[in-house]
Amino acid sequence: MGTSVRSRPVRTRGVFHAVVFVAAALTMCLVIVFSRLFSAVLGAELVLWAPGLALFGGGLGAAWAGLRAGRLAPPRLLSWFGGWVGAGSFATLVATIGVLKIAPPEGADLADPWRLAIVAALATTPFFCLGAALAAAHAHARSDAPRLGAFDLAGAAVAIPLAVGLLRSIGAPRAALGLALAMAILGVVCAMRARRARPDASPAAAWGLLMGISAVLAGDLGAPWLRLTHTRGAKVDRVEFSAWSELGLVTVDIPSKGGTAWIHTDGVGTSGVLPEKTAVTKHPDQIGYALQAARGPREGADSWGASGETAAGDQGPVMIVGAGGGRDVRAALEAGATQIFATEVNGIVVDRVVRERLREHAGDLYDRPEVKVIVTDARGYAARNRDSFRTIVASLVDTGSAGSAATLVRSESGLYTVEGVGTLVRALVPGGALVVNRWDDEAPRLVALAAESLRSMGTVDPRAHLFACSHQRSTALLVARDPLAEPDVRALRAFCKKGRFKELLAPDRAREDLEDLLADPRAAYASSERDLTPPTDDRPFYFHGVRPDRLLAALLDPEARRRESLLVPAALLAGLGLAALVLLAAVAGLVNRRAPRRAPGGLLFFASAGAAYALLQASLVQRLASFVAHPSHALLVVLLALVAGGALGARLVRGVEAVSIEGEVARRAQLLAAVVAVLALLVGPLLAAGASLSAGARSLLAGALCLPLGVLAGALTPLALRALSSWAPARAALASAVGGAAMLLGTGLGALLALHVGLSFLLLLAAVLYLVASVVNPAPAHRGA
Repeated sequence: MGTSVRSRPVRTRGVFHAVVFVAAALTMCLVIVFSRLFSAVLGAELVLWAPGLALFGGGLGAAWAGLRAGRLAPPRLLSWFGGWVGAGSFATLVATIGVLKIAPPEGADLADPWRLAIVAALATTPFFCLGAALAAAHAHARSDAPRLGAFDLAGAAVAIPLAVGLLRSIGAPRAALGLALAMAILGVVCAMRARRARPDASPAAAWGLLMGISAVLAGDLGAPWLRLTHTRGAKVDRVEFSAWSELGLVTVDIPSKGGTAWIHTDGVGTSGVLPEKTAVTKHPDQIGYALQAARGPREGADSWGASGETAAGDQGPVMIVGAGGGRDVRAALEAGATQIFATEVNGIVVDRVVRERLREHAGDLYDRPEVKVIVTDARGYAARNRDSFRTIVASLVDTGSAGSAATLVRSESGLYTVEGVGTLVRALVPGGALVVNRWDDEAPRLVALAAESLRSMGTVDPRAHLFACSHQRSTALLVARDPLAEPDVRALRAFCKKGRFKELLAPDRAREDLEDLLADPRAAYASSERDLTPPTDDRPFYFHGVRPDRLLAALLDPEARRRESLLVPAALLAGLGLAALVLLAAVAGLVNRRAPRRAPGGLLFFASAGAAYALLQASLVQRLASFVAHPSHALLVVLLALVAGGALGARLVRGVEAVSIEGEVARRAQLLAAVVAVLALLVGPLLAAGASLSAGARSLLAGALCLPLGVLAGALTPLALRALSSWAPARAALASAVGGAAMLLGTGLGALLALHVGLSFLLLLAAVLYLVASVVNPAPAHRGA
């Protein structure tokens, strides 16, 4: 290698672009794979730690690259790159084993903080190594920065579907080992290539690492030992089946003789598969069938059941939300339903568990002629089938699994919003009813949610549409499309009395707290210790109960931190990001004192742009997760569109002249700020208008929203790095570190703000930060930058 990346022959530059592309792809793959490992082992509440630790480690690695500026002279750059990628390979192997073997069994409760800290340190190390390699590459790219940035982001975009494929085919632990092996191969390639420029360099260490990791992976393939011993504190010694996907780890417990087989997702999200001849225990969540039985068959009802004829007691079309192991499907069958539409987001549960592994146990439940299983999200399916169902049942629908793109939104959180409940009610025929079953302590917020949904549909008196009763720690709330008549109320009361269920709410009487909530909602919200305000699509956190005005008090209260499990991880990420920024500011001061020339500005631009992009990504991924047809599409559509758009944006600014860099960055940042601000105002109505579109059309709309934002954002960093690297490569490396730390701060702070203010606020804050970035962007040192 000669004097710089810019001056090398095209073939050498092409090799360097290729290794950056591969390294970026491996880094993004590792983030996604570690997200799934953290969710399965530590709990879904800590799923944000994987991308957070990746940003923290990458930022530290970039800072190290900046401090070791002498080592980054272009003749040694490829050797440096290969060495750090190889170190990342070994660190990935150690981190994977560490997460699986020494992770605290009660990780979600932070019961063993020291062991959790060890796991976090292990998971950070691979990204430190990869960050040092990639930052060094970008720092020395100079005029080639846009093209190198395009290759970097293109690698990250390719990694997203690749990671999904690895998770589905070999699972998260082996996928991590496979990525470690790929890093070792990349290290060998770089070492061999560097030896041509430096004959004294020895690739023996790289070859030794490659052979060692190959032996570990081969050993696990021959006699699997790298397996989970627990999931979120639950021992897995009774597991007879397990399967990974981008949605998490699905496990099935060995059923006792004649007993129920339990399905778990990441150790929680329990769903039972009843034996074929076992009757479903009576429960309040069957109250909808009692109402329709009392009313009799709907006039003009038809059936596509076994006989093809309408039964005298036919329930009409029934929709089951989150069918899982089929318990609610069995209840519908026992109630006389002959048209059952069962929705389930996780195809593994339907096909590989109920239809294959437990086919005999379940008695071919999902292949019965009365049952039609649809692998999709229930809300989107209901939006496409308005006025179609007589009864909709959503009983304890909650996998507990965070979104596949490492978001705070659980897979089914889109159901528990004003808009989500409204969508389900609109899917009912006249006289139809929605039944939502949740835990007893959620009853007030569930009633508030249903009442507000009815009001948003024009209902003057929501109470006339509601009836609730409870049993065994759960409350079933019936939401009728039309007001309940007196005979309806008598039939519902008779059902509760017969089952010895406790009545909580009816049109003519209610429990005291629910009475107050329906009579004066605002006063009830203000006086409650918990947040009872109905969740919306802009703030879809039904499972989070801290009032926005009590956030600080909750963070200081040990009991609140234990109960509200999303608070601590988000706060820790924000604190870690802030600490990293302070540390990097001190390092930047040290580097500037040593430098012969001072670069005007620069680091503040990367802090503003990095935090803005983190907020933008968090808001869009979480908002669109409940809009696209399937939770995994938040990863495959939203995140992919943002990253791919970034690669395109970096490529499009390749020809910008040095003298125009400062102005070009300012204009693009200002345009991006304007577009993001407009999107914050219009995203709600736009998504509402597209709710009834097909799954493919919704994914296209989501991608169309994200792609141009990615293009605009992707152009900023390469141009700014090109300007800073013209002053000194060390400053460009430090800028990369500052950007990573700011993204970490934005990730944690954005999570806290989203929980308590809303996702649209994140977009508005991102717009403000992009405006700041447009003012403080750096100018190059000379025209030839």
